[in-house]
Amino acid sequence: MRASKGNRTDVAIMNEKQRFLKKVWPRVEEFFDQYGPANYTGYLGGGEQGWLGPYIWSENGDTVRVITKFCEDEFGFLNVHNESKIDRFQYENFDAGEERTKSIDIDVTDASECNDYREFRRFKHTLFIEVKQISKGCIFNDHKDKIQGFVKDCAKLQHQIGRGRCRYAITVLIDDGDLKGKPYVADADHLIETIKAEYPGVEPLIWQKKGGKPQAFA
Repeated sequence: MRASKGNRTDVAIMNEKQRFLKKVWPRVEEFFDQYGPANYTGYLGGGEQGWLGPYIWSENGDTVRVITKFCEDEFGFLNVHNESKIDRFQYENFDAGEERTKSIDIDVTDASECNDYREFRRFKHTLFIEVKQISKGCIFNDHKDKIQGFVKDCAKLQHQIGRGRCRYAITVLIDDGDLKGKPYVADADHLIETIKAEYPGVEPLIWQKKGGKPQAFA
C-alpha cells in the first residue's frame, strides 16, 4: 500500500531513532506478543522437556533476525547491517591500545555517500541497536546475567556515541518471563529510568508479554 502524503512527510522530519520507535518497535512488540517464546512452555528443566515455540529459537539467530527484518522494511535492505564491527579497519579513531574489537547487532546506516575506504573510516554511522533476550524459563542463561548484559550494552553504545561513531543508539531486551509467565524484570519502568539517567544517549526498550496466543505465523 502506498504511503499517504502525510506519512511521507512524517518520515521526512523524523530521524532514524524516532522512526524506529514509531514504525519498527510497535511491530516488534506485536510480533513477540503473538509469536514469541512467551506463548509456549519454555525450558522446563532442559530442552527436551519444553520448547520456545516454532519461530524464535535463539537470540542471535532469530530474535535479531526478526528485528532486522522490520528495520529493513522501514530503512531499506541495503541500509541495515548485522554484526557491524567496531575495530581499526572500520573506524579511524579506534585505539587498539585501549579498545577491544566489538560488534553491533544491528547497524542502520546509509554509507552510499562514501567514495572510498578513507572516507568510510571517518564516516559517522546512524543508528546502533543491541539486542538481548531472556528466553522463557531461562535454563541456559541466568536471567540476572542477561539483565546485566542489557545494561552493559547501554554503556557500550554510550561509549560509541561519545567517540562520534554513531548518531543514535537503542538497546532492546526481550523478557519472555519465567515458567509462570512472570517477567524477570520486575520493574521495567524503573530500570529504563535508571539507564537513561546514567546513559542519556541511549534509548532502552524492554518487551514483556501483554497478550496474544500461539498461532500460525502468516
